[in-house]
Amino acid sequence: MNNIFVGVFTVEAILKLTGLGVRYYFKETWNRFDFFIVLLSLISLDPSLFNNFNVTPLRIIRAARLLRMIKTSKGLRYLLKTLYMSLSNIANV
Repeated sequence: MNNIFVGVFTVEAILKLTGLGVRYYFKETWNRFDFFIVLLSLISLDPSLFNNFNVTPLRIIRAARLLRMIKTSKGLRYLLKTLYMSLSNIANV
């Protein structure tokens, strides 16, 4: 499943880069974030690149792809904003 998602997100990034052009693609913060996540996902597909490095942190970062849903879901934005605002109180507990 991971390879399928990496493929879909890679195709999306390529299509957006082609359609918008490099200059306008990287103007938007979400596109830069998407590109960074796609790049890390592609790198983590080949663990032989990191013979002396644990690839697990890169796999954890791939979960950040879920953050892309924030821009489309108003309810999720409110939920994450509330969580962010309560983090200091949670740390006290």
